[in-house]
Amino acid sequence: MDHVQTQARKCGFTAQLLAVASHAEAVGAVLTGEADAFSTDSLALERFATGRPLKVVGSPFSQEPYGVGLPKGDEPLRRLVNLTLEALSADGTLAAMYQKWFQDRVRPYPIPPFNKDTADPDLLALVTTNAPPLLAPVADAPPPSARYVVHKGDTLSRIAESVYGDMSPQAWQHIYNANKAAIGADPSRLRIGMQLTIPNPYPNP
Repeated sequence: MDHVQTQARKCGFTAQLLAVASHAEAVGAVLTGEADAFSTDSLALERFATGRPLKVVGSPFSQEPYGVGLPKGDEPLRRLVNLTLEALSADGTLAAMYQKWFQDRVRPYPIPPFNKDTADPDLLALVTTNAPPLLAPVADAPPPSARYVVHKGDTLSRIAESVYGDMSPQAWQHIYNANKAAIGADPSRLRIGMQLTIPNPYPNP
């Protein structure tokens, strides 16, 4: 809710928020006119809009990794899940899964290298198999650059904080360099409605 209010204020108005119990209820509220819009995960929004008179608009508030929820304190399960993800990433299966379900819109979160020589042998036996793969492994590739529409009050540092969670000079300059031809020599001269290319997160030093 804070994200919605923040974005609304940037556009010059205050949003009246309607709390709902589920995504289905949110979709219904928009379809019946009880609400003008609702916000959630961008991939979920695209699914809800498919086949309905709905449209996904605007830019993401932030970019956040997906995660696996586990019972607190279950260390063996945590290590098994991590090792499984490492193995899936190493042989290209994880990239194939993302490509099947998300196409090029989401890239797998960076996974630590898989080293079967140092892995727990009991866990390793659970994550390896001689069965043929259900999906043909693919090489991981960066997703296409995203787009961001400039709103009232936006600066490159605020945009960098919104899309990367980082408003450091390195972050906003990364966006500026990708849009220098459109923005011009002065990085502070953003125009409302301007569409910026948001490149993949800058490499950490």
